[in-house]
Amino acid sequence: GSSSSSADRPGSALTLRPALLASLSHDGAPSSSDRRALQASAAEARCARFVLIQRFNALLAHLAPLVHSSREHEAHTLGGRLCLLRGVVFLEVKQALLQRFVTSTAKDADAPQVLLNRLRALSKQSPDGSHTLLAQLQEQLSLLHPRALCRADKAFRVNFVGEAADDHGGPYREAITQICGELQSGQLPLLLRCPNGRHGVGAGRDVYLPRPAASSARELGWVRFVGQ
Repeated sequence: GSSSSSADRPGSALTLRPALLASLSHDGAPSSSDRRALQASAAEARCARFVLIQRFNALLAHLAPLVHSSREHEAHTLGGRLCLLRGVVFLEVKQALLQRFVTSTAKDADAPQVLLNRLRALSKQSPDGSHTLLAQLQEQLSLLHPRALCRADKAFRVNFVGEAADDHGGPYREAITQICGELQSGQLPLLLRCPNGRHGVGAGRDVYLPRPAASSARELGWVRFVGQ
């Protein structure tokens, strides 16, 4: 399965020897508070703790599909308890489980087709964003059951109005790229550049934040669509 293949990768945390944690080298990089606390702990305690976490992840990789985890706020359930422990789940285990679930729920039917008008999106710059590619895409995909978009490859096929292009992946990627550009360009009233980005100082200047004033039914529908 995908979980066993992740354990076979070089550098996998599932196969890392705990004895390697007996001594932690100082590579000159700034240490986080967690790393400093780890370096200050006893070697035996570090190794024992890692053995426990490693064993927990090995069991979780095989048994997680049997656990109902949709009720994460109900701490008395097994699923809720596992959600509370998400911080000690190895990234490779999370990725392997996600890939397993995506593969097992993928549909074999033909991908639905959407028709996008890029000329309309560029020529009609309405302040409410109603002519953008995102608005066009949301209007068409909202008519479909979400299960229809559960596919192993691209979720839907894109046809551009007036453009002779068969979607073998290029138009799909181009549409997603252009929609991301719309979200960051001000064409859609959904996101704002963070203060560091606006003033050109500090870290994370490329981060965008939800726009508090985006509260109309249409705007909230777009926000939900982007999140989906």
